This record gives sequence, structure tokens and C-alpha cells, in this order.
Amino acid sequence: MPSPLITIIVPTRNRTELAVRAVRSVLESSGDDVAVLVLENSDAPSLSAASFRGDGRVTVLPSDRPLSMHDNWERGLEAVRGDYVGYISDKDVFLAGGLDRLAAVVRDTRPVVLNYRKPSYCGERRLLFSLPNRGGVSTVPTAPLLDAWFDMSQHLHYAPMIYNSLFRVERVQAIRARAGRFFVGNSPDVCSGVLLAADTDHYTLVDEVLCLAHTGRWSNGYSSQDRGASGSVFADFLRLYGRERFDALGLPICITAAIAETLLACREHHPAVLGDRRINWQRMVIGILEELDALGCSPAERAEAIATLRRPGSVVPRGAVRWGAIEQWLTHYDSKRPPVSQFVHRGLSFVTRSLVPRSRHVGPWNPATDAKPRPAATLDEALRLAAA
Repeated sequence: MPSPLITIIVPTRNRTELAVRAVRSVLESSGDDVAVLVLENSDAPSLSAASFRGDGRVTVLPSDRPLSMHDNWERGLEAVRGDYVGYISDKDVFLAGGLDRLAAVVRDTRPVVLNYRKPSYCGERRLLFSLPNRGGVSTVPTAPLLDAWFDMSQHLHYAPMIYNSLFRVERVQAIRARAGRFFVGNSPDVCSGVLLAADTDHYTLVDEVLCLAHTGRWSNGYSSQDRGASGSVFADFLRLYGRERFDALGLPICITAAIAETLLACREHHPAVLGDRRINWQRMVIGILEELDALGCSPAERAEAIATLRRPGSVVPRGAVRWGAIEQWLTHYDSKRPPVSQFVHRGLSFVTRSLVPRSRHVGPWNPATDAKPRPAATLDEALRLAAA
């Protein structure tokens, strides 16, 4: 097979049926200029070329042992071919013709980063979180993205990352050559967006829904987490990653802290551009507390997280957070704590606005505020709505 224009990499772990569905959606939405690389990272690898009916566009790379998410993703870059690369989860599904549309833009504009719209379908809640899209292709500056990431004002679900974008392979490999690897930190999707934003002054947006994310547990057990490090969702994460990096930085294990840890890793990785950037620790702490409460953590568990953030050696600088105001409000909040989760969210939104004024806040476990929930009983229905 000649070198493809685009390679789509699909990391998967212990989810054969989902991986087959994801790969099939790639093959059905593209022509011969797109190749698929499956990173089989299961405990007992079962995927092979035969799993995809011998389609010559598909290559399966089994791992000889389970790898952490970022190590598994990194080995995909060692085998990638072609001019552009993108990753999708084994839970994702491309819409019909989606990759053909991206390939056409790539040929016309040859961007460094090509971002597209990727709404989420939550099967458990039977809701499609639709995204507004105006159609067309535009150029967007990257500097505001870096400002927003380090400001910790929101988890930028729809910012250009390698999970919802195509990256020029030569640019990715140049970063790898300079620093030894591309994916750093515990959130490789966040890392990819930050490093490419630091490496180029703009990206190209195809303002159309071309793929659908089916929300759920990530392939290495690190997703919308359950409370407590011994919870089932944490089990794979702790077994594969360990907790040393979090403990060394004085961060509790949660998504918000993982984003901060990844930003620090990116800063070490690319000091020429990111070395002077500082994380907004006040907003990071509030984000952690909001996340823990949204997950139903007890006051004792939350207090343990605060103690971790305040201990000597924590990356949170002394004096960077108004701890007195936060703890005073939490004491009052616990004395009035209602049993209904919606009141929890409203109360936390109040303290967020009170302590850290901001025009817009997005918790790391929620879709962006501009996403509109729409009922969809099945994934097929969600795909029809997304394509409409």
C-alpha cells in the first residue's frame, strides 16, 4: 500500500467489539488514502488483521504487556505513516464521509493542526450533547488556547487535541526528536493540544460534526472517576501508572489534578515557549473541590484532598490560594448540605463565582456549556441526530 495521506490511530484495551466498530467507521468514512493503526493493549490481545476482514488499510500492533495510556499512544507514533495523524478512542465513531471531508481540507490547505467538531453521546443517560457548528473552514489563533489551559478556567473538551484533530506528522516527529517523546503527563490528549499550540501560532477548524464520542471509561481505566483511589475506575490507572507523580507533586488523583500535572510536564518538555507560564492555582483548587463534590465524596475525603494540596512540597505555592475563604465556605456548606445533587452543583457554582470571578466555567466532568443535550435512545439515533 502506498503511503497514506492520513493515519488514524485507535488505542484499545480489552474492548474488542468497540474497537472493531470504531475501525469500521473509519474505513467506511474514507477512501484508500487513509490508513488505520490499532494499538492492541489488552491483557490477552485478540485483535488481528482477520478482525477487520483482511482490509489492507488496517495494521494491528499488539503489545507484549499492558502499557500506560501515554506509552501506548507513543508507540503509535513510531509506526505511523503518511502526512497526517489523528487518534480516536475505541468508543468513537466517524460519521459517513467524515474523513473524506477532512482529507479534502488537508489537500487544499495543508494545515499544521486540523480540528473538527466531535460531540458526545452518553449512553447511560441516553443524551447526545450536540455542538453548535456553522460549517465552513476557518483559521483560529492558538495563543488564547494556551492562556485558557494554564488559567484552568475550563477543561477545553473541544479545543484542538489529537483526539479531535489531525496533526502534521513531521511537526509531531520534530517535537519527539527535540524532547525524546511526544506524550508526557497523565493526560496525553491534553498534552498533545498544549504542545502543538506552543509549536504553531494558529490552527484550522472544520466547523462541522464529523465524529461522535461515546462517553464512558477510557481504555486504561482513567475517565470520569469514582471517588477513592481504590474504586474500580481507578484500579487500572493505579496499577499501570502508579501514583508517584501525583504524590511527588502534592496533588490528589482526579481529572483536574491530572490536567495540572500534564501542564507542568508540558512546561518541562517545551521550556522555550512554556517556561514562563504559570498555572492559576486558585482556580485549579476550586476545580478539584468541585469535581470531588460532583462525584459524591464525603467531607472527610475532600479534607484529605485539601491536606494533600496544602502539605509542604505541594506544587501549589504558599499564598497562591485563599484557603481561609474556601474552608470557611466549605464549613458552612457542609452544615447545610442538601441530599440532592443538583443543589450541590448550584452551591458549588455559587462559591466558584464568589471566589474566582469568571465569565464562563466548565467542570472537567461535564460537556462544554455550549453543548445542548438532546434525547437519543441509542447510539444509532445519536449518530443520525449528529449528522443532521
